[in-house]
Amino acid sequence: MITQVILNAVVQTAIYMIMALGLTLIFGVMKIPNLTHGAMYAMGAFIHYSLIEWFDVPFVPALFIAAPLTFGGGAILERVFFRSSGSGANPVVAIIAGIGLTYVLVNVITNVWGAWPMRIQTPFGHVLRIGSGAISSHNVVTTGVAISIAALLYALLKWTKFGCAIRAVSQDREEASLIGVNVNTVGLVTFAVGTMLASIGGMFAAPITAASPTMGGTAETMGFAIIILGGMGSLGGAIVGAFLLGFVDVFVTSYVSGGWGGAVAFVFMIVVILIRPSGLFGKKGRQI
Repeated sequence: MITQVILNAVVQTAIYMIMALGLTLIFGVMKIPNLTHGAMYAMGAFIHYSLIEWFDVPFVPALFIAAPLTFGGGAILERVFFRSSGSGANPVVAIIAGIGLTYVLVNVITNVWGAWPMRIQTPFGHVLRIGSGAISSHNVVTTGVAISIAALLYALLKWTKFGCAIRAVSQDREEASLIGVNVNTVGLVTFAVGTMLASIGGMFAAPITAASPTMGGTAETMGFAIIILGGMGSLGGAIVGAFLLGFVDVFVTSYVSGGWGGAVAFVFMIVVILIRPSGLFGKKGRQI
């Protein structure tokens, strides 16, 4: 049984990681909590579903169509609703806007697609045996996508000119502007990428858990718990936090009770924060 539990925990960690990476990227640059993240997680799943079911687009090509669409949606959200509150200038506005937009987006999904959960068929249905456990090829692909996203983000931030601009803005927005960085462009692209990552998480989660208008609520809550645990704005912290909470959640669910997994994961996060208020990798004045 332990092998199966570990495999389940790895897949859970992968979904959490994709969600948390987008959240921490946005917070690292804009210093605001993106409360539309869960709604865009669900929106990505339903856009992907529509391409497959309504337009007969295969699963993988539909991913490459849906992801840019949600990138564009994220760019619009940043430009219209969140730019004025960037860099923590007015976080209350960002929070109110996020709550309102989430309500609107969830209602749009409900009215367009309906309130009932919908299962997305995946071409990766083959089951792989690993010891005494089993894992679907879809879950293997999901894990690979999460690892690839983390690696690509690390490479972007470490070795590209735009990554340097992101790090500069995350550390000091005004100084970055003084040295020629277009902080508005950095904020827009970062928010759009973070939103796209949320939608990708939803696209890969939907074949596992089914797509529903409210599917992003729990995922967003866990995403925030992860980045608080790992350290707000820390890429490495988001990865480690996803691993820790993913494994705690699945192990407690498997060995104690299905209703206790998330609760114990949050208690674990609170204990860590009490000991280390900035999170495992959080450092004052240093982000991303």
